[in-house]
Amino acid sequence: MANNQLSEWRMALNKAVENYQSAHAWYEENQSSLSVLQDVEEAEGVIEKLIRQHGVLIVLNLLDEIDELKELQEYRKARIVPDGWVAVPAEPTGDMLARIKLSKVWTTEALTARYKDMLRAAPRAPYMEINK
Repeated sequence: MANNQLSEWRMALNKAVENYQSAHAWYEENQSSLSVLQDVEEAEGVIEKLIRQHGVLIVLNLLDEIDELKELQEYRKARIVPDGWVAVPAEPTGDMLARIKLSKVWTTEALTARYKDMLRAAPRAPYMEINK
């Protein structure tokens, strides 16, 4: 089912509910009016018709969306750095460079190059890969 079709059904259902709420509020103020009561009943009928026609499909599509969101959540959890590992920036920060600068011989450029060499040599964290 296309998401745009689901969106159309959601919009139609939202509109029907809004119409019902409006008619019901008007009825609360005009309980003696048969025409207002008829408007409420018609609004109820529109909601019932939409639910009969599309309710199951909407629910099934929403369940699919929930499954997709759960998969995405699992993927994001899998991208969290595992225990025993540390995430570091691809470029060393000024504070990192200041802390590792052991002598005046090492330039910022040399330290940055050394840092990048260490990152390239480091093993990759064991992330669970999810193919989409």
